[in-house]
This record gives sequence, structure tokens and C-alpha cells, in this order.
Amino acid sequence: MNRKTLMIVVQEALQAEELARQAHALGWTVTGITTEGSAAKELFRQTAPKLILLDIDLDGDGVVLAREIRDLGEAAFIFLLSEGDGAGLERATSVDPLGFIVSPLGPLSLQAVLLPAWRHYRALLRFRLLHRYAPSGVLLFRHVADEGTYRLIHRNGAAEVLDGPLPSETPTFEEYFRDIDHRELRQLFDDVLLRGENRSCTVILRRRSHLFCWRHYSLLLFPEGEITAVFRDDTAAQRQKEEAQRRIHDLTAAIGRQEALASAATVLLDGKTPLEKRLRLCLEGLLAVLRRERPEAGFLLRWTGGDLAVGETAKTVALPFHFRTPNSSAAELIAFCSPQGDEDPSCCTLSYDQTEFIRRGMALIAGTLRHEEEQRRASDAIALLESALNDLALPIVLADREGMICYVNDSFEVCTGLFKEELHLLPLQALAQRMSPSATTERPLGRPENPLGHRLEITDDGERGAPS
Repeated sequence: MNRKTLMIVVQEALQAEELARQAHALGWTVTGITTEGSAAKELFRQTAPKLILLDIDLDGDGVVLAREIRDLGEAAFIFLLSEGDGAGLERATSVDPLGFIVSPLGPLSLQAVLLPAWRHYRALLRFRLLHRYAPSGVLLFRHVADEGTYRLIHRNGAAEVLDGPLPSETPTFEEYFRDIDHRELRQLFDDVLLRGENRSCTVILRRRSHLFCWRHYSLLLFPEGEITAVFRDDTAAQRQKEEAQRRIHDLTAAIGRQEALASAATVLLDGKTPLEKRLRLCLEGLLAVLRRERPEAGFLLRWTGGDLAVGETAKTVALPFHFRTPNSSAAELIAFCSPQGDEDPSCCTLSYDQTEFIRRGMALIAGTLRHEEEQRRASDAIALLESALNDLALPIVLADREGMICYVNDSFEVCTGLFKEELHLLPLQALAQRMSPSATTERPLGRPENPLGHRLEITDDGERGAPS
């Protein structure tokens, strides 16, 4: 970048030699001298000079040659003009030269133009390198009044990578941003052009739940209706951030669901609370979790004990959970109710985690109802058994596995005069010892090797004693 190289392309050979001599004296390396346009292009390919000193009248029009050379690579020009050539000066400005030398040449003519041209070239080169390799995208649009829109005239390497191939050589604003909703961005372009103020904005585009675009645009107004849009694409970083937030949210929601299920199980196991109240508290606890995402949801429970509705139940019934309790004549039902779906009015959409949570909650309720029914049947069976034993004339005392008295029938009280309250949790052997051995018979209940309990029968009147 610091090596100063110069190619000289002028019509007169003597003038070219003089310019080369002065350039050498100023510390420049002359890569080649030519007086023909075709030779100049070949020389440029071979030597790639930093600057080109070009006669504007070469081959009739040196400006045309300058454009052809620029098509071959990056080139910066200094034009050699004849004194009073205003038309040539006008033409030369179209290729943005770094300076001009007017002939006839003076002793300081070349030095006066090469020094600022070299500084300008280095600054321009730095800008081009930054422009090309900057991580931010740069788009240069020009307003086309006849078309009522803007056309892209240049973009840097970052924009090429981020936005992909162009739909055309100079696409319109609408063609370039065809993949996004560009209405607000177009309005911002118009505001910058109308008011002459630089503006900035953030463009966020989502398709369903997927983040498609997250960009920060800074719009800079230049002369002749040119607007440079410098943008930073944060789509990938924002996706990672949202994914991390989603995972935290999912983890928090999963913990909340587990806590709700544990609380529901605790409520359902509380036998001191009436069953219907337990069921309602359980459903309300489950619904409190679901309502964070579905505020209009509800539960409907139908079982042999009646119907129970919690929340909004006049909605689409989703996730019907059918079950049957023992001795039930019809199938019971727990249903989750939710508003109708947007795409399919006959259903609602639930995530896998939501579905699993609802299913587990329903299973807890169904299990509780089955257990309650089994407990009721067992209590009825015990009551029937006690009634049958009380109706027997034979005095009977029952003890558990540990031999502690747990049941005394009415005949025993009549026969012995001992009351049930006196004998409760008294060792059976202690009772047998207080009575005549010949008047009592102890039998195991169940298998002899592993009895479930013991039974004491009185075959003759015993004497009443005060068991200790």
C-alpha cells in the first residue's frame, strides 16, 4: 500500500519521458509508459499501478479509455489537460479523477498534483477496504423520480453475503426487499429524502413463531438523492437469545407443572376434606397453570357423583379422558375445554408438554375417584360383616396380626358382661387368661402359617373379670 507506482499514458513520447523523469525524482516508481490505448490496458493488467496519468485526448477521448481500464480492476486517474480545455474537464469528472495536470508543464506541475492525489488515494483505499470487509452491510440507493422509487447502485461484501444474489443488475427498492414487509422501511426512506435528516430504525420480521429478520438500519442522505443504508444484522444473535429465553421459560413452566401436580396429589389425598371440594381445588390448581397461556380454558368432570365444571366449559372439548370406577353403570369423563382453533374450528392446539400435564392431572383425579369408590365399597362390606357377626348367637372376639383385639360382637358382651370399649386394643391372650380355658377357643384367621388375625370363641359362660 505504501509503494507509490505510476503508469503514464500520453500521446507525445517526449512529454511522457519528461513526466517519468519528474515522477522518479519525486520518489515514484513508473511501471510503464505508452502512447496507445490498447497497450495501456495490457500494461495495466501486467503492472497494476496505484495511479494512472492519462492524457484526456488519447485516441480521441481518454475518458472512454479510463472507463475500460476501470472495468479491468481498481484504478485511480490523474488527467493531463490542455490549457483552456473546459469540455475535457467536464468529461473527466464522470470517472472521479484524483486530480488534473494542465500543459504546458511547469517545474512543479507534477509535484503539485501527485502529493495530494497520493494522500487522497490512500484515504480512498482505506475507505474501500473498510467498506468491503466491514461486518455491517452497506446499501447505496439512488432516488429515481421518474419511476417513483429507489434503485440499488452499490452494496458491499457483507450485504452480498447476508442478502444473496441480486434479482437484477440495479434492482428497485421493492425488488431488493421483496422477501420482507418493507412498507415501514420505504416510508422511512421517503422521510429521509423529504426532510433531509438521517434516520435509523429496527426491522423485525417473524413468520409464525420463527424469527426471520432482526436488523438495525441507519439511513444517511447524500447529494443527488442518494441514500446509504448501513445495517447490522442481529438475526442469528437474537435467535440464540430467544432460544435461551424459551428454554428458561419451558424449564420454569415444567417446574410449575410438576409443582401443580404435586399440590393436586396432596389435595386429593386429604381424606378429611369432602370429595367434591377436593376435586374442585385440584381442577382449579391445574387450571391456574394452564391459564397462563390459555386464559379461557376450563375443565368438565362427569362421574357417578355428579357433574363439576371449573372455568370456561362452553368451548370446544379437547382431550376427553374416559374412565370407569368400580361398580359404575356408565363411563365417567374428564374433559379439558379450550377456545376453538384459528385454522380448524373443531379443535384446539396443545403442545406436548401441555397435553402430558393435562393427562397426568386427569389420571390423578380418575385414580382418586376409583380409590374413593373402592374405599366406599370396602366400608360397606365391613359394615355388612359387622352386622352379620352381631347377629350371631356365638360370642366372637377378633384380633389383628399382633394379637390386639379389634372387634367384639354383641353376643360376647351379653355372654361375658364385658363391653367393647373395655376390650379395644387389649391383647387377645390376656382376655383368654381371664376366662376359663375350657370355655374359650382361639382360632387363626387365614392361613395358619401366615394368619391375618385371630378369633376367640366362647363355648361356655365365662366369669367376668377385669382384664389388665
